[in-house]
Amino acid sequence: MHFYTHILFCADLSEHSIISAHRAIELAKKFSAKLTMMHVVESLPAYASGYLGVADVERELLETAKKEMKKIAATLNIPSENQILVIGNPAMEIFSKAESLGVDLIVVGSHEKHGLGRLLGSNAGGILHKAHCDVLTVKIQAE
Repeated sequence: MHFYTHILFCADLSEHSIISAHRAIELAKKFSAKLTMMHVVESLPAYASGYLGVADVERELLETAKKEMKKIAATLNIPSENQILVIGNPAMEIFSKAESLGVDLIVVGSHEKHGLGRLLGSNAGGILHKAHCDVLTVKIQAE
């Protein structure tokens, strides 16, 4: 039987995040695993960096994400030291952080307009094949 010791829950911060979060929490409890919550604010394209205000836009996106993440984390009792918020390419940031933390399970939501598709865009399938650890996609039913 495989036991997980560190689970990385990747939140897209949509209203559907709570569904996949509960699955991650269930697994963390079952295996007495550490649970880390992560959100990646997608960086603006490189060509936009020459425009005035791009840094302000990214900073505002980061602040908004920070507030949403804190709300979700508070609801789920995930301490601030187990919350990660970064700007970058979602797939690359998730891979990098999962590897550096020694994560053995990544949990993401999968929904038509949210979850894995929104989180990773066209790289959605890539995380399943490139991750160094198990990946659980929690299917979120359309309402």
